[in-house]
Amino acid sequence: MLSWYLIGTDNARQLMVPYSRAVSLVPAGRIDAPSFSTLQDVINWFESERLNLLAALHQAMELGQFDIAWKLPVVADAFFEMRSYWKEWRQIHVDGVSAARMIGDDLGEAANLICLGDAMWRLGEHEDALTTYEQSSRIAHEIGDRRTEGYALRGSGLICYEIADYDRALQLFENALEVFRASSVKRGEAMSLLSLGTTFKMLGRMDDAVRHCEEAVEILRDIDDVWSVAWALMPLAEALGSAGRFSESEGQLAEAVEIFRRFDDRNSEAMAWEHLGDVLASQRKSDAAIAAWSKSFEILESLGNSRSREVGQKIEGLQG
Repeated sequence: MLSWYLIGTDNARQLMVPYSRAVSLVPAGRIDAPSFSTLQDVINWFESERLNLLAALHQAMELGQFDIAWKLPVVADAFFEMRSYWKEWRQIHVDGVSAARMIGDDLGEAANLICLGDAMWRLGEHEDALTTYEQSSRIAHEIGDRRTEGYALRGSGLICYEIADYDRALQLFENALEVFRASSVKRGEAMSLLSLGTTFKMLGRMDDAVRHCEEAVEILRDIDDVWSVAWALMPLAEALGSAGRFSESEGQLAEAVEIFRRFDDRNSEAMAWEHLGDVLASQRKSDAAIAAWSKSFEILESLGNSRSREVGQKIEGLQG
């Protein structure tokens, strides 16, 4: 049963986020694991099986099936993030780290630590996230896992960016980019370029910001990583808006909204609507901005996301 869930979840991962972390699975044997033909099939299966996945992970830990217990969180990672089950997302990787340590599996520990760092970052646990990213980077470097090392370096950069240490953030993003390019990890290369672009925007270097973000989007389109394209369009749109290229910015955000809808990624869709509202407000298109922010507010409220208060304040500001 545990193998059925592990293999089925990995089949779903390959369709939904094909450039996410792959791990060596347990032998399939005669297991007739779930397979999927459409994105909606994946979303429906995950929602119907989510609690069972959590129960399966708990049982794997209890039974000492630690190989499965560290791999299941890794292959399920994107689903918990996209569907905004952030506390569960954090917990599965706490368990995954514990399982990997029980059997001394350095790859499993590093892979779960990078995901745990992401969950902590999303939850605003910046200090713990930075420590976790640094642990992941150290282990990954020691075992030659360049992919995980690159993402851990970028994760550390994101924390430095959040605390306004932009010089350190730029250095970490450059280091991550070097690692990804040396190991031909195209998605990681694109995500590092995006992070560099966002930092350049904050420093007022708009031409550099737009150039790095455009290069990132081009890479993601080339590898057909659709969800990541939508994610990349948001910082590109922000850079274009800051450079005064408003119509281009609006177009990028409209495309991002549509992609996130296809993936039923409600949190990211809300972010795209909020950014679109910001761009419209900067052009004094008050009615259109309020309409975009209102869509963001409704989604965030439905998810119980506290950011809805900030979006609501933006609406009140224009209406007042």
